Amino acid sequence: MRGREIRFCPPRGGRFEQDMTLILHSMWLLTRLVIAGLTMLLLLSCRGPGRPRRHLWIFAAASLNDVLAEFEKSFEQKNPGVDARVEVSGSLVAARKVSEYKRRGDVVISADNRVIDSLLIPKFADWQVGFLTNEIVLAYSEKSRYAAKVSSTNWPTILMRPEVRVARVDENLGPLGYQTLLVWKLADIHYGQQLRGTSLFQALWKRASGGLIRPDAAELLPVLGTEADYIFIYRSTAKEHNLKHLLLPAEVNLSSFAHSDFYSGASATISAAPGKDITIRGEPIVFSLTILRDAPNRAGALSFVKMLLGPDGKAILERHGFAPVSPPKYYGKGESFPEALRDVLRQPASDTETTR
Repeated sequence: MRGREIRFCPPRGGRFEQDMTLILHSMWLLTRLVIAGLTMLLLLSCRGPGRPRRHLWIFAAASLNDVLAEFEKSFEQKNPGVDARVEVSGSLVAARKVSEYKRRGDVVISADNRVIDSLLIPKFADWQVGFLTNEIVLAYSEKSRYAAKVSSTNWPTILMRPEVRVARVDENLGPLGYQTLLVWKLADIHYGQQLRGTSLFQALWKRASGGLIRPDAAELLPVLGTEADYIFIYRSTAKEHNLKHLLLPAEVNLSSFAHSDFYSGASATISAAPGKDITIRGEPIVFSLTILRDAPNRAGALSFVKMLLGPDGKAILERHGFAPVSPPKYYGKGESFPEALRDVLRQPASDTETTR
């Protein structure tokens, strides 16, 4: 007798169908997760073996704030493994972050090469490169007293008027501060007949005081047209911020190497660091930079400096009103300079030292 054929037919819409639906859905989700995980592993393998972005610390003059903000973006696009961190302040403060406050940094950029020379070389750095020039201008606004009358010939007598308010940068915190004092002293010499025995320096030293002294260029700008009628500022800064400004004669504005001897006839004493007073003599403005000897991210620092001194950096600097030194000027002993940067500089012989 033939056995009876037994067939298993789960009821439609019952619990079994619901369980199978749940199992199939779970398998679908698991498959999606596996595919996503494999895709992530593939992307990571293309980027390299788990490299985090390395910080690059740059301590820079406040007058470079805007130009370095643009340059930083361009640099990081071409160097995705580097996270550039730019801190701006007065140049003396930037150098003292290393020499006095013991901050770890990679690059220092100053608005005067003498800052790096006096505070960082030879203990913290071996060399520096002068890469920009600039000049001092007199900036004002539509609200400034005598804005309609001031000119490149009568500005000293306008500023001598007691009701005129002049603001400046602290000479102990940034080069713009003591360069402003030097401009006043040079004006006393150059405009001697016009001033008739009076002193622009003495008059402004008394009046540009208290709240009219600011720590750096970035802090100086907001007082123009509010607390002050006139400020002394770099030409590049005036251009960046579209400020009305007067160009001063070459004998006064600290821009001309041909007038170096004349500039040296003026001097100012500053407190560069606690217990360290130095006398600054007038000379043409040269912005400089260095890579610190113990830079934590030396490779990133070399890439940063090479790009800044190269065509990409020069184009950005010129857009912001700076005048790049071409080729950049090297200060130091030849053998101490990084080989990776030699192609962008005019190098001295390895057994000699360049004069300052």
